Amino acid sequence: MFSLRLLPKNPDESARSWVYRVVLEAIVHLDLEPTAPLDTDELRALFQLSRTPIREALIQLAQEGFVTLLPQRGSYVAPIDPAEVEKARFIRLCLEKEILARACSCCGQAAYRTLRYLLDCQADAIEANDDRLLYELDEKFHATYFEACRRGNIWAYLRRNNLHFHRFRVLNMTMRDMRRYTYRHHEELFATLRKRDEKAAVAAIENHLDIGKWGASDMLKRNPRWLVPSDMPNGDEIG
Repeated sequence: MFSLRLLPKNPDESARSWVYRVVLEAIVHLDLEPTAPLDTDELRALFQLSRTPIREALIQLAQEGFVTLLPQRGSYVAPIDPAEVEKARFIRLCLEKEILARACSCCGQAAYRTLRYLLDCQADAIEANDDRLLYELDEKFHATYFEACRRGNIWAYLRRNNLHFHRFRVLNMTMRDMRRYTYRHHEELFATLRKRDEKAAVAAIENHLDIGKWGASDMLKRNPRWLVPSDMPNGDEIG
């Protein structure tokens, strides 16, 4: 039996959407590792649902590249696709550079206090080895300066459309050295915003999102079954 956090069903949520949301979160947060089997009967028992919404949710996840459906062999969590990771990273980098340049003039004292508080919470999460909390705090940190520029809708777009990149980021945060590496980058981003230095802020986010420097790339090379057969991009192949 696989490990899956059964999140509560929202009142206005269909059965298919509920299954989709729960399984997707488990995949993105690596509760379900790449290539892990997804047994339909086990999912039916867990959700207490018929086969139809389970099947529909898995088909949607397969269409989005998170699940592999093999006739006569079953369903599996899809391996991480370097091409999808790089595409999502590139989209995020292009948008976030523009937002950071604006944030250097948009951020005020309230935003600075929030960013400082989130950095302190991140340091505590690192000491507590709480990867999931650290990921959530990381997301809130970046969302703060999007919202300071009244561009929270763009951050929401990135959240919805960068899930392949998110899965790679979560993998990176399972490594203690990379958690501190990420935290130092956040400190650097905060400092550039306080100084209102647009050029330094853009350079800082380019460095922050350079996946060629992330330990997750090496981890995937040590676990080739987690990876779609392809060379891992170095972060400079598109641009």
